[in-house]
Amino acid sequence: MYLISAILIIVGIINITVKINNYLLILISIELILIGIIVGLLGMSINMDNGTGIIFSIYILIIGAIESAIGLSLIVLTKKE
Repeated sequence: MYLISAILIIVGIINITVKINNYLLILISIELILIGIIVGLLGMSINMDNGTGIIFSIYILIIGAIESAIGLSLIVLTKKE
């Protein structure tokens, strides 16, 4: 699980550094990074037999959804003008 988490985070960081002008791909890359963090937290939670990783992953998922909604609305507002 940690390898999948690391691959998702690295792919997200590479996409952010390469696709600087495309705002939608930057938002998708940020979501990839957040999903990589969630996978790592869930793997750690399973290995340690602890429930805090699950709670933190739900919290990060909610923050990511809010970030996507705000980011997409800002993109729509800037493309209208």
